[in-house]
Amino acid sequence: MNTDKKWVVIFRSEKRKELPEYDEMATKITELVENQPGFIEMDYFSQEGGKTVTICYWENLESIQNWKKNTVHQEAIGLGKSKWYEYFKLEVAEIAYSYDFQG
Repeated sequence: MNTDKKWVVIFRSEKRKELPEYDEMATKITELVENQPGFIEMDYFSQEGGKTVTICYWENLESIQNWKKNTVHQEAIGLGKSKWYEYFKLEVAEIAYSYDFQG
């Protein structure tokens, strides 16, 4: 069992049908977040109909808070609200413990 504390951000969304400039911003945001201090890794899942889940793992809460202040990230949040998403929900949690299996 791994008891190293990590943090997770879960972003669930439902996209609109028209997504002007979405792909360009998604690429830019992915590159930026991967170079953000404290970022560990990201997983992304999508379903037909535009539902998505993005899970980002972080070293600590301060790193998440710093990422939220990033000006390009703030721009993407605004565009998400005005152009890209019908709905989104963001959750932030501390991981109490984790374990892996690899066969």
